[in-house]
Amino acid sequence: MQRLIGRYETVWRLFSYRPVPTLVMFSRVPDVSGTTPTLFLGVGAYQLHMTLSEEAESRLADIVALQPTKNGELQQRWGMDSGSEVHQYLENELKEYYYRDEDSLIRATPEAAALVGMDDSEEIVRVPELQARIIDVLAGPDEDPQSVVSVLHDLRDVGVDSDPDAVRSGLRSLKDKGIVSLIRKTVPTFRLAVERDAIEVKVLEDPVES
Repeated sequence: MQRLIGRYETVWRLFSYRPVPTLVMFSRVPDVSGTTPTLFLGVGAYQLHMTLSEEAESRLADIVALQPTKNGELQQRWGMDSGSEVHQYLENELKEYYYRDEDSLIRATPEAAALVGMDDSEEIVRVPELQARIIDVLAGPDEDPQSVVSVLHDLRDVGVDSDPDAVRSGLRSLKDKGIVSLIRKTVPTFRLAVERDAIEVKVLEDPVES
């Protein structure tokens, strides 16, 4: 045993579920009588995170900002061909920094916000340009809800050129974030779920490309 464990020996134990090594220190200390060597176990744990590329860090910041989000929103944001490509990227590059909630929406881990240096306060909403403009024009919580076409017309009135599919997608993304309420009538209609001045809106910068 003494040949296997010296006075101080460091061993590494890698957990299979995620790459978080645990540093375990063994040292020999005498028992109360002072004659029989015993083992003293001290544990210090820390994480070894993979080094992210500039592109991966930018995309991680998107997840922190847009959460909860979906494959489709990230596909559009990152210029990918399919939701499957998004899923594959997340699993290959950002697996330890994201998870899916009970509604299968993509969320960032607490470590992710710290890693990218982003305040994930609920009072700050970081969204793409179109969603920011939707917040600007959409009916307030106490006003009559609007259809997708109505919101599209209001956007065009303020000089925002878009299309119904993009507006519908933006409204549903804002709904997932709790900013917009969906009022089900003959056709889906929408209005803000919170007062406009209760949130601070910041437009996301263009994503970093590889």
